[in-house]
This record gives sequence, C-alpha cells and structure tokens, in this order.
Amino acid sequence: MAATKFSSPGKAYQVIEQARGRSLADTLRGELESLSAGNETSLDAQREINRIQLALLHETNREGRQSLLDELFRVEQFLSPARRKISLLNAGTDRLKPIPLETLQGSISPNEMLLEYVLGDTQSYCLRITRGATSIVILRAGRKAVEDLVDDYLEAVRSRKPESESAKQLFSVLLDPAVRQQPQTRLIVVPDGKLNLLPFDALRNSEGSYVLETHVVTYAPSATVFYLLREHRSSNRLTRNFLGVGGVVYSSSTASSGSAGSIAPKGNMVADFFGLDAVTFPDPPGSCRRRRDDPRIESSPPRQRCHRRRV
Repeated sequence: MAATKFSSPGKAYQVIEQARGRSLADTLRGELESLSAGNETSLDAQREINRIQLALLHETNREGRQSLLDELFRVEQFLSPARRKISLLNAGTDRLKPIPLETLQGSISPNEMLLEYVLGDTQSYCLRITRGATSIVILRAGRKAVEDLVDDYLEAVRSRKPESESAKQLFSVLLDPAVRQQPQTRLIVVPDGKLNLLPFDALRNSEGSYVLETHVVTYAPSATVFYLLREHRSSNRLTRNFLGVGGVVYSSSTASSGSAGSIAPKGNMVADFFGLDAVTFPDPPGSCRRRRDDPRIESSPPRQRCHRRRV
C-alpha cells in the first residue's frame, strides 16, 4: 500500500524493516549495548571468552576440549545476566525500531546501492536506496512467477544443464529495472522469500554477461542488520599498522631447499581436483631481506615486531 497508493519510499522502508531481520537486529543491538555499557569486569569476561575460543581451535585432546568448553559455559553465564538486564531496560524503546532511513543513507558510499525486495501476489517491488535518493521500483512479476524462475534456475544449476535462459529472465525481472542507467557498481541485496537462494551475481544480462563482471554483490537479511554490522566494524578499526612477513613457500624448488618445517605446495593437487591448470608463483625478490634491512621495522619496539618463524 505504501508503495502503490502513497508512493512513499520512506513509509515503505519503515514497514518492511519492522518485520524483516528483526530478531537478528535486536540480537546485534543487545550484544553491542552490553559491551559498550558494560564495566571493566564484563569486558574482562569477553576477553576471556575470546581466549578460550582461540584455545579450542588448537586443543586436540578430548579432556582438554571438554575442560575448555566447561570454562566457556561458565564465563558466558557470567555475562548473560547483564545482557538480559539491558534487554529488559530497552524493551520498550528504540530496540524494536528500524534504523532511520537518513541514518542508513549516511552509511552508504556514493558507489553503493541497496536493493530491498518484496514479492507480492501480482507484482513485486524493489526499494532502491542510495546515498542521495530513495525510490520504489515496481517489478512486473508476482511471487509465484519469480519463485518458479528461481526453481528453474536452481534445478538447471544442480543438474549441470545450461542455465543462461533462466538467468537472463531473472536478470530482466529483478535487476535490470533497478540497476539500469545507475552508476553504482556495488550492490547490497536484501532478498525476500526464495530470492534468499538466488546468487544475484551469477545472473546474466541480455548480452550473456554475468552480473559479477560489472558489479560487486553482497547480501544482508535487512537494511537495519546491514547498518549495525557495518557501523560495528567501522567503530572497531585497528589503531596500529601491522606488517607480517610469513615463510610462504612459492615454488617446489623453495620447498625442497627450505627448512624442515616447510610444506610443499599443493597447487597441482588442487588444480587436478577442479580440472584446472596449476599456476606456480616464483619467489618474491628478497622479501625477508627487505624486512631485516628496513630501519622502520627493525627500530620498532620488540613487542611490535613479529619475525616470520612466529607468524
């Protein structure tokens, strides 16, 4: 109704986001709030959880793993009361509201475009959001027609049959009306229904070219979840630069003459598995020597240096 009768992209956004990805968005909000509002004790517990999870990756003994799992459960139980308290305090506030449209647009770069799909009975809709504009694109196919095309495409892929025709039809229905004559090359797709099973970047335009040849496609369960994930990532940027040089084996000759701990490359094995020709990379020109000779690295404090045998 917001799309057809009122032609209001802002209202359509509010209606869609209140129902889509809501539980995941609330979970993300709860975890971020508990960390930002937590005291030093809860932050120490979070660090302990990270330590235990890393230890689990390397522990091979059954009893050792069980001990770590028991310890992990104990620390997580310590954090859960604080998270439940915060959830109760915010139950009637902005926790249940989607991110405002203007705030979302501020997090989208000029080269990005968010496409949020809604499949209807007789026709479908695509809410197109860029940094500077929001519009509703009406698609000429309803839910059943779109999902039938998706089923045909997936069946062709599974049975290894030509899928170009169904891929072109899906592009014509879903993507072409939304991205035609738009300069953005990075697409954030919020799918609906069976569109969650569809790889949009594998669709083909009328000339037979894949979408991935001209666009970078990412996916999100909702625009609010996309915003929360992006803002959480940008707020936790590292404040210190890091240069790591590992003892990478680039060729078979290097592997045969390297140290006892070197592992021979498996390029041929991987290539044979996928039916491809193997590619051998030559040794880089003195990367380890450059590390030793660079005064900016060698003059740094020992705690900030990481030699290759420890990488």
